[in-house]
Amino acid sequence: MGSAFIAYGIVLTILLLCGQSWLAATGRSQEFYDSLIIALWGCVNTFTEHRWGGPWVANDLQHTSMGIIWWAAGLVGIWLSRDRSGRPKRNLIPSIVILLTGWGMSAHPQNLVLSTHVHSIFGYTLMAAGLTRAIEISFVLRDKVAPTMPEDIDSEISSFQYLPPFLLYASGFLFMGATEEQMRMLSDAGVTHVSYILILYSISFLLFLFILMLLHLYSANTSAIGAGKQPVKPGDEERPRTNGHARIPNASDRQAQDAQEFELEGLMSDDEDERPKVNGKAANGVAH
Repeated sequence: MGSAFIAYGIVLTILLLCGQSWLAATGRSQEFYDSLIIALWGCVNTFTEHRWGGPWVANDLQHTSMGIIWWAAGLVGIWLSRDRSGRPKRNLIPSIVILLTGWGMSAHPQNLVLSTHVHSIFGYTLMAAGLTRAIEISFVLRDKVAPTMPEDIDSEISSFQYLPPFLLYASGFLFMGATEEQMRMLSDAGVTHVSYILILYSISFLLFLFILMLLHLYSANTSAIGAGKQPVKPGDEERPRTNGHARIPNASDRQAQDAQEFELEGLMSDDEDERPKVNGKAANGVAH
């Protein structure tokens, strides 16, 4: 399940940076697909979290109840993914599902103190992911209707919009690193929950950076090919100037400068070759 949160964060990052045109072409909002996946996932969890034929335990009840709320809320999210006019509309249902899931995980009963702390931070991180996404839709995007045409897409990305995907990355790593075997091994080794959680957050930052770099590389090459230009190379971009400093030439400037110097050298060599001939003619004329 932890890998699912990471995959969800990667998908949100792709949609944020490169997928808005695709979403506009589909004529549906992002929450439609989120709610659909949540509903399907909830149906699976409702019938697979308990070993049928055996006794019910506390964890089985919690996991099964989470599955029920997922498919119930997912159906509501699908219904609210369009407004009364039939236009794609964003909604807060996936955010609420993520927040409630985080709250449930933060109160998940554990046998070890270390495991309790890690699960608590995992739950709080997941709650923060749901809360920040709700804030993004309600206040950053101002609850606008989802764009249906490429020209309606707002290319400006707020810094706040990077928070929900990253928190999903961190939630996934925290959940994957909170298995009973890992917790027992770390507890026996004397590792505190603070250092362990910070390491998991560090891994989340590195993965987030890697995904951002890949998406930037994809966007740069795709836009260059679409414009009929060669892909941008690392040394070809113009470096930004700061106040009081001259502009540092890029590769294109250096090539143009080299071509000009080559032409000037050719002209100078031609002039030097012609001078003896002119002097010779002048000398002959004087002699006559």
